[in-house]
Amino acid sequence: MGMSREQIRERYQEIVDFSGINEKGDFITLPMRTYSSGMAARLRFSIAAAKDHDVLLIDEALATGDRKFQKRSEARIRELRKEAGTVFLVSHSNKSIRDTCDRVLWLERGELRMDGPTDEVLKEYEKFTGGPDRARKPKPKPKPKPKAEPEPHPEQPGRPERPQQPERSQQPERPERPEVGPRTGSEPEPAPEPA
Repeated sequence: MGMSREQIRERYQEIVDFSGINEKGDFITLPMRTYSSGMAARLRFSIAAAKDHDVLLIDEALATGDRKFQKRSEARIRELRKEAGTVFLVSHSNKSIRDTCDRVLWLERGELRMDGPTDEVLKEYEKFTGGPDRARKPKPKPKPKPKAEPEPHPEQPGRPERPQQPERSQQPERPERPEVGPRTGSEPEPAPEPA
């Protein structure tokens, strides 16, 4: 992530403590492939947040972890904004955006819909979506209607009739299978067929 070994050694404990992954055991000594997706995201954010940046891009990082970690992350983003000046935060949480951003770019289906001060953009976004922290969901497709109504069951009104199985005489004939019995172990092994 662009840090020297010396910087990593200096900030190692800060990274581990910030991530919180050792709060319930010694997880930092385990390979990262054994981490849950949330633990891995917390550690990656902690490493990125430990470095000094000119520009920082954070994509949905605040959606992971418990509330305690999210609060620490939001506070760290505010610090980074003061130090770096430019932090891009990608989020679907209006609260996180309000707490950490001065300016918002609202993208809708890949198009820039609005750009401006946080409160103005979020006010319009919330009108569009129907409230805070509600992403606009596409309308569900109507269920297809059945093509034919099933026949009612003669014994129980309102219950569809079961399909009838064809008579044995109407079923296709099965090829005969040779009789195969259990092997006793005294039979010779069959000879391999020549190639």
